[in-house]
Amino acid sequence: MRHPISRPLLALVVVLLLGALVASCGGGDEDSADEAAETPGAAQATDAPGQTGGEPGPDSPTLTAGSATAATGADATVDVQVLGFGAPGLGAWTIDITYDPDVVSIADCDTDTANASNVCNPAYDADTIRIAGAVAEGLEGDTVLGRLTFTCEAAGTSALELSIDVLADGTLGDPRPTAANVGDGTITCT
Repeated sequence: MRHPISRPLLALVVVLLLGALVASCGGGDEDSADEAAETPGAAQATDAPGQTGGEPGPDSPTLTAGSATAATGADATVDVQVLGFGAPGLGAWTIDITYDPDVVSIADCDTDTANASNVCNPAYDADTIRIAGAVAEGLEGDTVLGRLTFTCEAAGTSALELSIDVLADGTLGDPRPTAANVGDGTITCT
């Protein structure tokens, strides 16, 4: 049964989620972390990087980055995705992806997630990309949150380390922080 919510209320929820999203997409300064901590309903990182909402369990969703190999000077593309997100689905996310700029550079970041308002900041920090988004009706199951294309600058391997700043479910009016298992990826340049 669908939740009896009016379109204006749904629009308000989206605006509030986008406000939290915009606050979390600033530069890599400490003020943006302080602002996000003051945003009502925003899920915040707890004890360890890469985790929100406590420790992930066996039924927790998984946040993962793919792995790829390319020749020096060529591009390699990987997906950042959340797998197995149960009801009510994923409602908001802010994910940082750290890479080795001596091995790869970011060429493109596509965040074309269906029915979501999302952004990618490839220059969040010298070695970090930030993907953030929100959706009024939660995304259940497996969802690609971003497709990252890197250019191999030198031979070597760059880890793609994921860190969760915000991961919240799609509970209308009260998104809940969600713990997730994290699977980092790699780009290997030959």
